[in-house]
Amino acid sequence: MQEIIGHHVCENRDDSEKMITRGFPKALSIYKKEELRKGNYRPPYLGTGYYFWDYNIQYSHYWGKNKIRGSYCIYEATILYNSNMLDLVGNRQDMEIFRDYYQKFEEAKEINPKLRFDTYSIASCIEYMRELNLFTYKAIRAIDHTRTLKEYDYFFNGMTNNKTNLNPLIIVCLVEEDGKDLLTSFELKYEQENEEDYYE
Repeated sequence: MQEIIGHHVCENRDDSEKMITRGFPKALSIYKKEELRKGNYRPPYLGTGYYFWDYNIQYSHYWGKNKIRGSYCIYEATILYNSNMLDLVGNRQDMEIFRDYYQKFEEAKEINPKLRFDTYSIASCIEYMRELNLFTYKAIRAIDHTRTLKEYDYFFNGMTNNKTNLNPLIIVCLVEEDGKDLLTSFELKYEQENEEDYYE
């Protein structure tokens, strides 16, 4: 049985014990189609679900300090890595499966132009496939290349510009309550206690 470690960041509302007892994140990121059409809304990257950084405590702190802008908590979870997870990071067969999903989505958009309602294509595709009950996965894993830190780029041989990145930013999305089945642990890793701690 394979597992991955995920880090979930959320605002500290002095309810960390309740979160641990519940054993699951409270912050559900919801894909709102109608808000998209108004043009003033940024949907979650992989559709509706509970979000984790794949084993990245460093970026979790960055997210807490720069996105939450207040007292925050980081929870660490153990997530089962099995056939219920669509892995767009390290499984080329899963990538091919998703490309097939996306082709169907593109064909549907050509038939019905109203589906062209945003630029977040992966999220739109996932939500569309879920509406048709064609998307049966409980979790999705993907890399956000735009936020990958260049300081972790390493040259392969020093004679070409070819590189690899040793700290990619990987997102894990548990698809609503269905994804809860993949969590085997959920515990508090860091809790910011006061404003003084925040500004250190």
